Amino acid sequence: MRLCTRIIGCLGALVWFSCSQNRLDVDVSEIRIPETSITRLDSVAWAWSQYPEALDRDFVHYLKWSPVQHYAFSALIPPDSAAQPAAARRTLKLFVGNPDIRASLQRIHQLYSSKRVSELKIQLEDLLKHYRYYFPQDSLPQLVSVCSGWNYTYAPFKSHLLISLDMYLGDTCSLYSFLPFPKYQIAKMSPDYLPSDLARALLLIKTDRQPPGDFLLAHAVFYGKLFYGIKALLPKTEDRIILGYTPHHMEYLDKYEHALWTYFAQDNKWFAQDLKIIRAHTTEGPFTAAISKECPPRIAMWIGYRMVTAFMNRNSSVSLDSLFKIQDPHRIMRESAYKP
Repeated sequence: MRLCTRIIGCLGALVWFSCSQNRLDVDVSEIRIPETSITRLDSVAWAWSQYPEALDRDFVHYLKWSPVQHYAFSALIPPDSAAQPAAARRTLKLFVGNPDIRASLQRIHQLYSSKRVSELKIQLEDLLKHYRYYFPQDSLPQLVSVCSGWNYTYAPFKSHLLISLDMYLGDTCSLYSFLPFPKYQIAKMSPDYLPSDLARALLLIKTDRQPPGDFLLAHAVFYGKLFYGIKALLPKTEDRIILGYTPHHMEYLDKYEHALWTYFAQDNKWFAQDLKIIRAHTTEGPFTAAISKECPPRIAMWIGYRMVTAFMNRNSSVSLDSLFKIQDPHRIMRESAYKP
């Protein structure tokens, strides 16, 4: 009897131990990747804004610029500028001479000092090691920082990924108050969100921006996989950063998770194809108005994240790469057995 009790106890402990393990807690210390570096085209633009003569000097070599340099400034320079370098130089002078752009470049120069960039490189190196761990056959992009004039956060170009640092100047940056960004977006325009957004960009590029489907569950699972992937690449990053939520949002979710699941389970909401219903539960904003002003935005995506996490915890044989290849959201829902 004692032996039987001990066996049952050991089996129970084993089950608890295996269930309590975080499958995203992986060792990447032996993963080898090229040295992480960031080509600072924003610093070049800052020098041009401070010393106009530097632009005249550098522009002599304009036709010999690398493809990524041309791409980085392609939104500013006319497409036919190769035949009209003088016009291209005037356009760049107007850009770096604009008072708001000058102020943005100055802020980037101050905020992203050599020390800060060194710390950022450590974070990004860990991110890229995790990416190589999960997707060993994929090539890693070369990182290039730019000032896009608030046109984008990230932009892929061949083997490069451009990072627009003017989109990460901090939520207290006074420049943002004069730009058409809502407060809920400005709250996420800080350096803390840069690694998470980079992970998101890498995964969107990998999945080739596959369309999520034409019903609510498909959207929820698509973004649930994306959030889970970001967490896999940045396992030490808080969920609120990955999700773009506030601490108050996280408290709400912890309190009302069951009620939210019940809300979506009723009236076959998961299978709704009405664009109004889909948008009401997946669109960015300060809250999900269809539920309440307290409910975090994009709430269906969060449920999708919880569903995908439950699915992966129950299916240890499914790799992250395989997860992104699963195109059946019904399977994710069914095999997750998620019901808080």
